[in-house]
Amino acid sequence: MKGVNHGNMGKTPYNKTSVELEMDLHALLKGKYYDFNLTHFREMIEVHEGISIGKNIIHRVAKKNNLVKRAKKKQTRKAYKPRPRMPQEGMLIQFDGSEYEWFGGFKSDLIGGIDDATGKVVGVEFFIGETSLHCMKVMRDMIEENGVPHAFYLDKAGAFGKDDRDQTSTQIGRALNHVGCDIILANSPQAKGKIERLWDTFQDRLIAELRFYDIKTIPQANRFLKEDFLPEFNKNFSYPAREKKKAYMKLKDNLDEVFCMKEDRKISNGNTFISEIGHNRRDTKCYFLHIVSTLFNTQ
Repeated sequence: MKGVNHGNMGKTPYNKTSVELEMDLHALLKGKYYDFNLTHFREMIEVHEGISIGKNIIHRVAKKNNLVKRAKKKQTRKAYKPRPRMPQEGMLIQFDGSEYEWFGGFKSDLIGGIDDATGKVVGVEFFIGETSLHCMKVMRDMIEENGVPHAFYLDKAGAFGKDDRDQTSTQIGRALNHVGCDIILANSPQAKGKIERLWDTFQDRLIAELRFYDIKTIPQANRFLKEDFLPEFNKNFSYPAREKKKAYMKLKDNLDEVFCMKEDRKISNGNTFISEIGHNRRDTKCYFLHIVSTLFNTQ
């Protein structure tokens, strides 16, 4: 009967996780990494704690102690035929904003765009309010860094235009039309699912990192996004386009003179500017004097 017994019976497996390591993982999961998902947690402890360990061990410890984050429930959803992504980088940028309590305590807007062909986040920035100027600021920086994309994929917010009116009547439409970029308006959030899923991923990962690095202001967050978060995020989540050649068009204009607010005004018989939207004469005179003063001081 002794021949039936395995030779390793009673011995500790060589790959068994030590009790001390399990206790350390439990303390980290429950402590300063409490709001990180398990994949993100594994990446962070390798960088900041010097712990390189398999994902199965982390999942086992988290499940054992009921510390699994964002466990997705099974849902029955309507199936949609996926749209093939664009073959070249720069052919289509999905652009949107997300209002959320990114810092806790107050809501702010994260505005940005993702390339349809590669899943690369080409630009993103925090603001208070998703206004036309804020959207144009992000678009301007994208174009200055990469070139002019063929089209922007937008929702039907008032700043971007509606189906029943000329899109170039909006400030953003005018600016994009000037640089030779088209606008495509989506009929549903599912149509631009790549940017919608990006916000879900950012709400999972970015909020945890902002809290971890004690970032509480918008200037600090924008600097962190550009210098640290986005390069690492694109490295992990982007993928090669089907075609290597990029489709971005060359920039020919001064972007400061394009991505700005412009209004049509008339000059009355009293040599004052009259706004198309209408102002009383006193406000118009003040506005006229302010503009003249600015012009003379500049020259």
